Amino acid sequence: MDYIRPDRRLLYVWQLRTAAVSLVPAVGVSLFFPPPSALWLGLSALWVIGFGAMLAIYLPMRHASTSYRVDDRAVEINRGVFYLTSQSVLLRNLEYVTLQSAPDERLIGLCSVSLFVVGGRARLCGLSADTARRLLARLPLPAEETAP
Repeated sequence: MDYIRPDRRLLYVWQLRTAAVSLVPAVGVSLFFPPPSALWLGLSALWVIGFGAMLAIYLPMRHASTSYRVDDRAVEINRGVFYLTSQSVLLRNLEYVTLQSAPDERLIGLCSVSLFVVGGRARLCGLSADTARRLLARLPLPAEETAP
């Protein structure tokens, strides 16, 4: 099976979250430094450049480098911009699976699937609800333990 990329709407969620977090330094600079000062202009320019680079360069690169693949044996997840990470979860070690969605993701119909295995967790972000349900149907559920 080929690698699948997260939904494009996930990039918009990341950009929205970045914009919300970036408001804190912008408000701080505008409150604590008077507007005509050189320090105010320098910090404002630095903020605009950093924010623009994050939105226009880093987040699209992060989205483009994220992919996953599910086969009969494992789930493979690749991600990273500066440090590339490849994570493989063997399905035979799967303990349980959760489906979760933050309010901003839910607003545009996205969710995440977390795979919990012995010793760790893997997370697939930016899945549409239908894709997540199809993925859950493909995953083998652990056998229920019965009391003696």
